[in-house]
Amino acid sequence: MAVFTVCGWIYAIYLKGARAIKSNLLMTVPVVLFISIFNTLFTHQGNTILFYINNNPITKEAITFGIFSGFMFASVLIWFSCFNRIVNGEMIMYLFSRISSFFGLLISMILRYIPLLKKRYTDISAGQRCMYQGQEQKGFVRLKTGLKKVSILTSWSLESSIESADSMAARGHGLKGRTSFVLYKMSLRDIFMIGLVIFCGAVSIYFAITGKNEMIFYPDVKMPKLTLKGVLSGAWFLVLTLMPVITDIAGEIKWRKSESGI
Repeated sequence: MAVFTVCGWIYAIYLKGARAIKSNLLMTVPVVLFISIFNTLFTHQGNTILFYINNNPITKEAITFGIFSGFMFASVLIWFSCFNRIVNGEMIMYLFSRISSFFGLLISMILRYIPLLKKRYTDISAGQRCMYQGQEQKGFVRLKTGLKKVSILTSWSLESSIESADSMAARGHGLKGRTSFVLYKMSLRDIFMIGLVIFCGAVSIYFAITGKNEMIFYPDVKMPKLTLKGVLSGAWFLVLTLMPVITDIAGEIKWRKSESGI
């Protein structure tokens, strides 16, 4: 969990800069607090009882498990934010178009839809602020303005979906024999990196299945014993999670060297 969380933060900061610290904190702190509090209040397993709330025991094990679960979920969100930053619709179509063009198109549209809705909502909010500039909104008026923003966003999205459907039909989407243009080609370097990812992932999964780094929370918190296999498991997982950062830094160094050579 420490490797997974720290490497996710490192890669997010590398991709987005210092502003990633604020966005990561906004994702991590509320998620960890919510899951840890929720698990503590509704799970009463564990031998170490700290105190009681309405005759319900609050245990150290439940708090510990909630904190770990919160960090796990928050780290997954951070890694997906990195994924959303580096993987675009063209890459999704390239990966899935040969397997299923419909599936690839569906995934690329879903990944595009969330940031598009956020951008549109920001534009709508800016327009509403200009319309009601200088007027303080409270209570029901503020709620009414918020509902109006959602209504505008819904109408805008529906109109845009109709335009997208007409545009796709005009370009022959779904017709037999239609080819697709892709910008990417599979190279030996890509094959090597895929093989390395699969190998590191397989080794990490093997050690996880065999329980070499298994931590027990109930009925008592027990940390895994420090063994050679456990260290190797963490080392391979560290290589797997640092691979994106190392690859990007190596590519940037290579690019700068080529620029200085020119």
